[in-house]
Parts: sequence; structure tokens; C-alpha cells
Amino acid sequence: MSTLTDSRVSFHSLFSRFSRVEIPIIQRDYAQGRPSAEDVRAGLLEAIATAFEKHRDGISLPLDLDFIYGSITQDTDTKALTFCPLDGQQRLTTLFLLHWFAAWLDGAGERFKSRFCKDGKVRFSYLVRPSSEEFFDALSCYFPERQNDVIPSITSLIQEEPWFFLSWKLDPTIQSALKMLDALQDRFGNTSGLYEKLEDDEHPPITFQLLELEQFGLSDDLYIKMNARGKPLTVFENFKARLEHHLASSFPQWTVSSNGNHIPIKDYFSHNIETKWANLFWIYRDPASNLYDDQVMNLYRGLAIVTRNPDDPEFDSVWQGLRNDQEPLTFQRCANLGCTDERLLKTFFSFLDKLSGSSSSITTYLADSSYFSEIEIFTKTISRKGSLTYDELVLLHAYSGYLERNETVDPTGIWEWMRVVSNLARNTIYNRPDDFQRSVRSLNGLFEHADSILSYLGVSGDSMTGFNEQQVREEKLKAQLILSNAAWKTLISKAELHGYFAGQIEFLFKFSGLLGAWLPEESITWNDAQDTVFREIFSTYLDKANSVFGSQGLRKFED
Repeated sequence: MSTLTDSRVSFHSLFSRFSRVEIPIIQRDYAQGRPSAEDVRAGLLEAIATAFEKHRDGISLPLDLDFIYGSITQDTDTKALTFCPLDGQQRLTTLFLLHWFAAWLDGAGERFKSRFCKDGKVRFSYLVRPSSEEFFDALSCYFPERQNDVIPSITSLIQEEPWFFLSWKLDPTIQSALKMLDALQDRFGNTSGLYEKLEDDEHPPITFQLLELEQFGLSDDLYIKMNARGKPLTVFENFKARLEHHLASSFPQWTVSSNGNHIPIKDYFSHNIETKWANLFWIYRDPASNLYDDQVMNLYRGLAIVTRNPDDPEFDSVWQGLRNDQEPLTFQRCANLGCTDERLLKTFFSFLDKLSGSSSSITTYLADSSYFSEIEIFTKTISRKGSLTYDELVLLHAYSGYLERNETVDPTGIWEWMRVVSNLARNTIYNRPDDFQRSVRSLNGLFEHADSILSYLGVSGDSMTGFNEQQVREEKLKAQLILSNAAWKTLISKAELHGYFAGQIEFLFKFSGLLGAWLPEESITWNDAQDTVFREIFSTYLDKANSVFGSQGLRKFED
């Protein structure tokens, strides 16, 4: 019968109790350095940094990393004990890398080797695969001579060493370990005296509770069963948990009215992300895994892009981080990029609220999709198979911004709004992010007029400098015509929806003589009889244009 003992120990003191610590071959690869584990990694390093601060200030309570337990084996000849962790290998590996990094930083390489190495081999052995074991052996005997402040990347330095095999780049444990070393360098690169604190067995800054299953050799079958108890959290699940905490701590006064009650935004998010918002994504889930995590995060990424302040000095770097980076969008990355702000969160939540409700598709508000397809922009945003084009991002900004700013959606208002913005965006040339910035800046000034965009354009247009000037002028003319006589609306829509003209039809106004009559004062100065003549001439030229142009350009005339 085995006996159970537990005690609070530090990683340094663990090697006073055991000759070796071996990560069994049946365990999974080291994962805390993976790109997808950024939230876990960042949270752990911040907790470690706090523990070091407390140690410096003489606060005795250490950072407790909870239970780590496993089996103990004894060598029949030497009687040396080896600890084989069943649960906790991720935390132990991170602590080992922390000790190595701190030893290098403080010039304590020899002290590290005297504690953690024996006969040129590391006492912390990774048996998951031979390459992992060899890497930890080599790393433990290697301490760069150059100081941290002249080494841009510890990973790059290690990979350039002659003992580093190129094939090791294919080992996920090694790559994860290198990523963690880079993270340690970023977080603690300018700190000194860490290794001395880690050596302090009497008042250690970091501990865990060791649970020993003494003299009990655990079978591979038990390892498999224990490690199959649950799946690791996805990026989205980590994101949800971190966002809930962020909402509670950063927006304690933010409430949402629901059924006559004022609900804290944290509770509102927690409930809806598991219910009606989840239903919104269910029909778009991955058929193989039945998960829709990526779809939610892709939507958040898209809305983060279009809600950035175009006047923010960091706009370019945030743009690159969101649009071009293919790394998973973790909560920590969002926080680093400043993408957990109130404007984005309000837009995200209102977008999900307004589009939820249908069991077969998203809820739509436009009478037709002639100018803007709500379903198409939604599915393209959440799939991220191809990045949204600049004009599509402008349209997403216009659409999501309208939904966020209008508690009740007016079908006529949003249709006219999206028609105008579609014409402007599709006929503006976008080559660089600053072209997109200008359009976003203009839209931000237009949102207050979104439900009466024709009335606004009929008398103004001063805040529309972020779009093609000729198209802005054309939209002002169209607005005045439509408001003056409803018959113009049918004619203008018919012309705009021609596949080749794509909303740019000023040539028809010019040919009909209307543009020349309007330009001097940019207002309608003719009477109803003249207006009837203009409509007849416009209609004639539209018929001729339809005869000459197809959706792809000039039609072919064999004769």
C-alpha cells in the first residue's frame, strides 16, 4: 500500500529531495511557450514578477503554483530517487527555464550547473522524445558569454550555436521552450538578482505543493487516463475568461438594461456568449470539431480593425498587428494592442445582439443586398479565408457603427446609409492604410447623420474629405434629386446597380445636361417641367449605356 505525503517546496529545493526529475515519455510536449498559449504565459510571468517584488519587499507569502504530483522510483543500486510528474510538467518546465535564464542573467551559471547538472547531464530530463532530452542537456551546460543588453533575441543566439541541430526546429517542445526564453527575456531582461532569490530555500518566492505517490510506479495507462480528463482550453475559452475579468475590473459601472433590470456588463457578456450569441455562430461552426471559436475571434479581429481611432499615433503598428499577423488573437495580444477599449467592446456586443435571433442565419435589416450584403460581409469576416479589402473594411465600419449607435434599426435609414457609403467606398482608391484612415475619419463625422444621410448631403458634405471628391459631389447631387422628386430614386438606383458602373454614374448626368445646370450653385435651380425633361434624357442615355456596356465592360459587337 502506498502512502501519500505532501509538502510545499520550491523548484530549487526539489533537487535536494530527488536525484532526478523525469518528464515521462507518455506526457505531452511542453506547451506554455506556444503562440496559442500567450495568455497563459503572460499571466504566469506577471504572477512570477509580482512574487519577486514581494520577495524584495520582505513579504513572506510566496506564489503558490498549486499541486504537482507524480510517482517516485528508486534505483536498485544507488538508491537514488527520481520524481516522475503525473500532473505539473508544464509548470516544472517553465520553472526550469526561469532558473536557467536567471542564472545566465546574474552570471550564476556554475551555481546552476552544480545544482541541476551531474556528469554533463541535466537532472531535469525530458523523455518525451530524444531531441527534447538532448536539447535540455545541451542548454544546461551552455551560458552565453555576451550580456543580455547586447543580445536582441536569446532564441536567435541559441539557434546559431554549433551544438543546436537544425532538426530541433521541428521539435514542438524545443520551439516552445525557446519561445518561453524570449518571453522571459522580454519580461525580466532588465532585472538582476533573480537567481539568488530562486536559491532561497528558506523564503522562496515561488513554491508548489508536492504530492508524492511513494514507491508507486504509475503505468502508461494511468498517465493516459489522467491526461485525458479534459482538453486544454482553446484561445477563445481563455479569451472569454480574461475578458470577463476585464469587464468586471475595468467597467464596474457599465450596465445593460434587460427586462427592466440593469445587469452588469460582465454578467451580460457571460450569459449571452454561452446562449444567444453562441447560437449565432453555431451554423458557421467547423463541421469536423463542432467548434466556432475561430469564427468569434475573427469577428473580434475585424471589428477591432475598424474601430481603431484613425488619429491615434499607434494606428499603423496596431493595423499591422491585427490585419497582417497570422498569430492567434489572444486576450493578451488584444491588451497589448489596446484592443480591449470601450468603443470596440460596445460595437462587438451590439453587433452580436443585433445579428442574433434567427435560427438559420443572421438577422438582417436591409430590404435587399443590392448595395451591401450583410450575410456576405459577416461570413467573410468570421472565416478570414481572405482578408477583407479596404473598401469592405470601410463598409464593415459603416455597418457596425450604425448598429452600435442606433438602439432601434430603421430599415429605410440603414438601407440609404449603406447605399451612399457603398458608392463612396467602391469608387475611392485605396492603396495604403492611411487611405483607409481618411475614410474612417470621415465616417466618424457622418454617423450622427446616418439616419438622415440624404438630408445631410443635400445641404452639406464638408466632413467627407476621406473619399473620392468626384464621388462625394455625385452623391450630393443624387441626394438633392431624390429629395426633390421620388421618380429620381428609381432611375438612379437602376443606373447605380449596373455591374460595371458600380454606383458611379456622373457621366449620365453630364450627358443629359443636368450636371452643367447643377454645378454653378450645386443646387437644383430648375422647375418641374425642366426636371421632367432631364429625367427623360437621363433615361435615354441610361438605355444607351446599358446597350453598350455589360457587367464586365464593353459589349462585343460582331458587326
